[in-house]
Amino acid sequence: AEVGIGEPLALIHARSSADAEAAAATVLSAYTVGASKPPADKSVIRRILPRG
Repeated sequence: AEVGIGEPLALIHARSSADAEAAAATVLSAYTVGASKPPADKSVIRRILPRG
């Protein structure tokens, strides 16, 4: 999904500031932020559909 400048990537709920910081670091490490879109990912190799 595309996120615009200033839009949140996630909303973190935590018991303490330290827990919030740790969660934020984990969330940020899951994303790559850049000016251009990444190349298309071929994650879906094959679809299995019901017969009939």
